[in-house]
Amino acid sequence: MFLLLYNLFLFIILICASPILILLVLTQKHYRAGLGERLGFLKQTLSESKKPVLWIHGSSVGEIQTIIPFLDEIKLTFPQYQLFFSATTMTGIDLLRSKKLNCVYFPIDLYPIAQKVLNQINPKMIWILETELWPSFVSVAKKKKIPLSLINGRISDHSYKRYQLVHIWVKHVLNQFDHVLVQTNEDQKRFEGLGLDSNKCQVTGNIKFDAANLKKPSAIEIDEIKQIYGVEQTDLILVAGSTHGNEEKICAEIYQELSKKFYTLRLILAPRHLTRVKEIEKNLTKLGLNYTLRSKLGKRNARSPIILLDTIGELYKVYGLANIVYVGRSLSGFGGQNPLEPAIFAKPILFGPHMENFRQAAGELLKLRGAFCVSDKTELEEKITDLLHHPDQAIQTGQQAASIFTTHHGASQRTWQAIKK
Repeated sequence: MFLLLYNLFLFIILICASPILILLVLTQKHYRAGLGERLGFLKQTLSESKKPVLWIHGSSVGEIQTIIPFLDEIKLTFPQYQLFFSATTMTGIDLLRSKKLNCVYFPIDLYPIAQKVLNQINPKMIWILETELWPSFVSVAKKKKIPLSLINGRISDHSYKRYQLVHIWVKHVLNQFDHVLVQTNEDQKRFEGLGLDSNKCQVTGNIKFDAANLKKPSAIEIDEIKQIYGVEQTDLILVAGSTHGNEEKICAEIYQELSKKFYTLRLILAPRHLTRVKEIEKNLTKLGLNYTLRSKLGKRNARSPIILLDTIGELYKVYGLANIVYVGRSLSGFGGQNPLEPAIFAKPILFGPHMENFRQAAGELLKLRGAFCVSDKTELEEKITDLLHHPDQAIQTGQQAASIFTTHHGASQRTWQAIKK
């Protein structure tokens, strides 16, 4: 009954919203991308290999970046499977395709569509990264007796409050999983508090710690990026990564003010969603600031004071150029972004008060004094100014940030061992 009501509700929502959705599909590329696949019309996506399929799903580029460093290890641990991936965002799919991996857009969660896609792909095992709870997809998989594992599971503060409102639904979906492998003891309490059978839940740690270590670029790669971005030894680089809302404008205004005192200061802006690049360009132009798009850079020719990152998959390398890093989506209540990527480069890290989606990493970085939490634009500017005035303190803060990896490792091995059992 629950599944019928859910599908009926979702179908009504889609019908009512169809005029808006049609307009978005016609006018915006990221809504149009993969529409056929989302509706269950798949092209030939698998090789002719007779191996059974292991389907790995990550919502967006963040989850996909977490699993990609482990591809060789997954293939070694599960050689009997061929790998198949899905994502819900265009950036996630672009990243998967850049690695030449079999992938599709995740289907709309209506039962007939989920059934059609699962029948065509016919996976023998499914891993879902973090917390993607799709009732129809999960129910079809369960009906087909496909083992389901939730990998690197977590529940943010905001999600936990929402899930509590519909805990009967959440309990039903969660218990369709065979295994739920979570990041922390707190996550385990939350999953079990929502009704998950405790026998299915296990704390294996956060594989993002291992992933950050594995995908750290080499010194040669960093030198190549320095040449492309035109970074000189005297430059002071402020990187604002995965920004959202008005954060680009805030960082640009701070740069505009500080560049009057620190003449070699440069700003690299990396918005979370590339669909906002045009909007950010307009704001930079209104402020009278000169900038260059990353896609316009040629080798050894960039001396623009501001570089706007409009490409995918390069931010983690750009962190290696920074003197100071601001981690975005954290000032305006969007839950933050991954602070571990700059930490692996031993960079001093700043973020706002809203790091709910990365609660564990942010909290431990603060305890180690490898990061600073700022409440608003004024505090952000003050802290950046302080670190620029005291480079020794900035270096020490970065070293403390990097020390987080000495106490957190092995989550991936614990995860693979749990799945193998």
